[in-house]
Amino acid sequence: MMKQVNRFILAVSNLLFSITLHAEVVVTEEWARATVPQQRATGAFFKYKPAIAGVF
Repeated sequence: MMKQVNRFILAVSNLLFSITLHAEVVVTEEWARATVPQQRATGAFFKYKPAIAGVF
């Protein structure tokens, strides 16, 4: 019974947390760095700002 309660609390908190993280943003100047055969990773770069001024 306690496991079910814990799972329910976890599910509800995840739902509420994901709702608060939802934000509309505008991405500009995006680009990705190319790799050479010896590299194991790449990079992506961009600037972002909120779609509505002053809200972030």
